[in-house]
Amino acid sequence: MVNMINCPYCGGEMTADAAICPKCGGPAKKEVDSGEPQPFFGDSNTSTCPICNTRVGAGDIVCIQCGVNLLTGQKPDRAKEPVPPKRDLQSAATILKTVGIVFLVMICGGALFLLATKLLHDPVKDARQIAKMGDPEEASELLRDHLQRVPEDFEAQFLLGQIYWKGEQYDRAGEAFESIARQGGPRDRDAALLALLASEHISGNENRKRQVTMLQSLIQQRYPDDVELLKVVALLQGVEKEYRGQRDTTEILEAMDAAPPILSGLTYIMTGKMEKAVESLQDAMDMLPKDERVAVALGFVQKIRGQKESCTAVLEQVKDVSPETEALVKMQLGSSLMQRGEDGKALPFLTVAKEARPEDSQCMFLHAVGLQQNKLLDEALVAFEKIASGSGKFAGLASLQMAVIYLEQGNYDQAGSFVRRAGEEGITSARQATVLGRVYVMQGDMTRGEQAYRRAVSIKADYPAVRLELGLLLVNRGSVEEGLKELERYLDLAVSNPVQYRANEIDVLVDQIKKTKQQ
Repeated sequence: MVNMINCPYCGGEMTADAAICPKCGGPAKKEVDSGEPQPFFGDSNTSTCPICNTRVGAGDIVCIQCGVNLLTGQKPDRAKEPVPPKRDLQSAATILKTVGIVFLVMICGGALFLLATKLLHDPVKDARQIAKMGDPEEASELLRDHLQRVPEDFEAQFLLGQIYWKGEQYDRAGEAFESIARQGGPRDRDAALLALLASEHISGNENRKRQVTMLQSLIQQRYPDDVELLKVVALLQGVEKEYRGQRDTTEILEAMDAAPPILSGLTYIMTGKMEKAVESLQDAMDMLPKDERVAVALGFVQKIRGQKESCTAVLEQVKDVSPETEALVKMQLGSSLMQRGEDGKALPFLTVAKEARPEDSQCMFLHAVGLQQNKLLDEALVAFEKIASGSGKFAGLASLQMAVIYLEQGNYDQAGSFVRRAGEEGITSARQATVLGRVYVMQGDMTRGEQAYRRAVSIKADYPAVRLELGLLLVNRGSVEEGLKELERYLDLAVSNPVQYRANEIDVLVDQIKKTKQQ
């Protein structure tokens, strides 16, 4: 076996009999001093590397700068030198660390980007854009989610109300706007008015009183001099029949010299101060001669006060008004003309009013009465039947009018049926009792007829028609003296409107009865 030893200079393995180390070129063992000088680069103290000129010591074998063997001049082959495993592990760890840092930066950067995008995100702006693009549902959902996180964002609340409004979701729109108004946000005034308008779009609105209270609170707390809000409140109070409150609000406007001319007159009407109402409205007409709304109001006041001629004269001059107001004017004109006995002239006005307000029970009733007064009885029966079959406040009166028509046509069974139906529906007036008495008399039941007449007298002693019917009944039954007294009472009552009550005819009849009695 070959005996191996280690080089005393580089530690590399070599055979025991080798003179020079195959690795570093150093002498394997000392030679016996032969007296001849040994090879050496440079002097005995210092020298320089023959390759890189770096200073080296006298005993150095390898240049510490370039690694050349100073004994042999051989440069080491670094590509063949083994890399220590420890340095490989360190490099791998460094690479892994670098890659991890890169990924961490990427992940954190993405998260930071998303966070920054979220923080810089404007949901109100986005919702407005989405709504413009025609997707209100997505826009409203975005705003609702945003308001759950930021409930005090009034701009978002206002936009949500607007989106609901455009989608005709007036109940939700009203809630959104009312919430802003009650929180006192920067747009509380506008929100309060929009909440009111939204509630007015809801059928069977029951929130008007709450709206009035909210507006009054805004006026007291933040807008005491807001003329428009005061006007709105005054009008709402009138609609809600809060006439005293309406008068108080109007007085505030009057003190500010901002009350609409017609408003003062209306508040006087509603509080029963008719003389002041007429005075106020006449002043308004002098101030605004072309404002026909004032003329309409004045005409209504005159009708209420029984000034039929003045009412008709004023209302006939009204021309340029809204269709709604025109229908009311036509209705009042028709009613006034019928009271004056001008039934033929009244019917066209009542027809126009009924066509413009087909669901208005008062218009329908007056139109049917107009047909009846013009002897268009079949048409009148059809019109009255439509009203009587309903449950409105004119149903009982329509039944009574049908009884009168059937009575005139000689259909006493139908007349009796409808006059009793009127009584069942709450019409227990002197007129109803009088018509019932006439039905009994025409059916030959004089006793029950007289009982019905006397009940009518007990209900209203100054009802002219019952005095006439009772007087005629008593005369026909032989109670001439008592009958004449009833007829004379009738003539006394007929003085108020002798044409309507045919006073001259009855007066002639009374004279004839008296002459017959004297014979």
